[in-house]
Amino acid sequence: MQFNRQEVVDHIRLEAGPDAARQAAHMLPDHVDHEHHEALLQELGVDPRKMVEKLGGSL
Repeated sequence: MQFNRQEVVDHIRLEAGPDAARQAAHMLPDHVDHEHHEALLQELGVDPRKMVEKLGGSL
């Protein structure tokens, strides 16, 4: 599932804090796919599956 970068950055801010959100804003592409970018999301402190549940419904 794809999300725009700002949605993901906002989610990261809530889940992992402002420092991780700032880092994500610089590292993530405009469109983030939870499967394709799974390792990067985990590096930023986010569980991609939980993100999908919160932002995009069920898988």
